[in-house]
Amino acid sequence: LGTDPGAVDAALSRGRSLRAVGRCGPAVQSLAEACATEDGCRAALPDLAACFERTQDDENGADLFGAIAERYPGLAAAALAFRGHFLERALYLDGAERAYRRALDLDPAPALYGRLGTLLLRTDRPDEAIAMLRAGIAAFPDNVQLRYILGRSLRIRGDLEEARKVLEDALAIRPDEGSAWVNLGRVRLESGDREGASEAFRTALRVDPADIEARFMLARLALQAGDLDRVEELIREIRRIEAGLGRGPAPG
Repeated sequence: LGTDPGAVDAALSRGRSLRAVGRCGPAVQSLAEACATEDGCRAALPDLAACFERTQDDENGADLFGAIAERYPGLAAAALAFRGHFLERALYLDGAERAYRRALDLDPAPALYGRLGTLLLRTDRPDEAIAMLRAGIAAFPDNVQLRYILGRSLRIRGDLEEARKVLEDALAIRPDEGSAWVNLGRVRLESGDREGASEAFRTALRVDPADIEARFMLARLALQAGDLDRVEELIREIRRIEAGLGRGPAPG
């Protein structure tokens, strides 16, 4: 991290320019120099995160944001949230959980409840995830994203009726969330409502045409119905989307 307050503005400008042309390695060096002051570091945080995200240099990203949290208590909540994110990407899940919990203690923001709830769910602790998400909703009752994640958590735990109600209520408020429609479709499917599930998956595609999971679930339904042409069509679409995201070869 930088130590020359007089160099902050130039370092920040240089780092952003380098990031804009895809030179994230030297951009990180310049942006770290901008952390000679707390205000400069605050301005650099999102650019630093974007660079580490782009290069997938997760461990160094986690280390740098940890150092920022230690140097600047006023930035600790935001820096620890980024540290948790990069630790989670690097599969240091215990460390990610500790970082998220420290950040949440400092700043109980809705996004942190969601990140921690999702991580608890990822580590096979649905009861703890649900308790965390309920606490977040109690603190931020108008936050629809937390309700989406709660509905998914309830589905995974097997509380299908409550999951259905939570997801339907959330979608009534904001119906443009594709992942919520997918989860509602899964709830309906697990409850035996194949037609309702298919409708939810199709709605997911209308609100998010690039949704891979909705296509996968529709392909499963088509396979069960013996509609192999539809299965092949959906698989081709999935491959095309994944190729566009750099996850696989372009379809032949």
